[in-house]
This record gives sequence, structure tokens and C-alpha cells, in this order.
Amino acid sequence: YNGDLVYTKSPTGQFPFGIVKQSFIKKPVAVSPLYGVYIPANIYVGRIIHSFFLSSVRATSYLASLVQKGAKNTMNITTEHFLDNEIYLPLNIEEQRKIAELLAIFDERIDAEEALLKCYEAQKRYLLRQMFV
Repeated sequence: YNGDLVYTKSPTGQFPFGIVKQSFIKKPVAVSPLYGVYIPANIYVGRIIHSFFLSSVRATSYLASLVQKGAKNTMNITTEHFLDNEIYLPLNIEEQRKIAELLAIFDERIDAEEALLKCYEAQKRYLLRQMFV
């Protein structure tokens, strides 16, 4: 559901112990039992934790001591065991809100810059093709 944190226990790219993302889907959905789903204290805490786990270094540091790799790279970690490590967060909800809003603004800006970069790359390809026609 919107705001829930989802832990995918599959190694992928720079995340050898899986990834943690916040769901932004606004309607209830079915999730495989292979995923860990966690309801944060509030939407702001969820955003902060989501941003924390965007870094492969922080994700690996948090998960490495908790996860045991099984056969075929399967991740052995219980849903409860996932919560054994600590992430220090502000206790004041207003501070949580401000941090979460700032992180959301950064994410939006990064998305806009990435979209602009794709446009520039497409323009570059077009101009290079025209130069040699």
C-alpha cells in the first residue's frame, strides 16, 4: 500500500543483499510472500528509510550482518530479523516531515535532470547523424 516499505530479497546489480523501496502505489495490491513488507510509523519515516536504502553502500552495510546467502544466491532472512539493525531517525514528526519533503524534492529534481539528459543525448545523436548526411 502507499507508503509501505518493501524488501526484495533478490540480489540485483550493486545490491547483493536485495533492495528496499517505498511503495508509491495508491491502492492495495497483492505482494508475493518472498517480499518483506513493513508499515513505517508514518509516511515521512518511510520516505527517509527509502532514501537511506537508495545507497548500495548503506543497504549492504545494513543487510550484510542480517542476511545469510543460501543455495543459488537465495537470501535467508526472516521478516522480523530484517528489523534487528538500527537506523537513527529524528523523533520529532515535524523534523521528519521537513527531511522527507526535502528528499522528495531532491528525487524530483534528479528525475527531471535525468529526463533532460536523455533529451540532450537524443539531440546529440540526431545532430551527429545530420552532420554526416
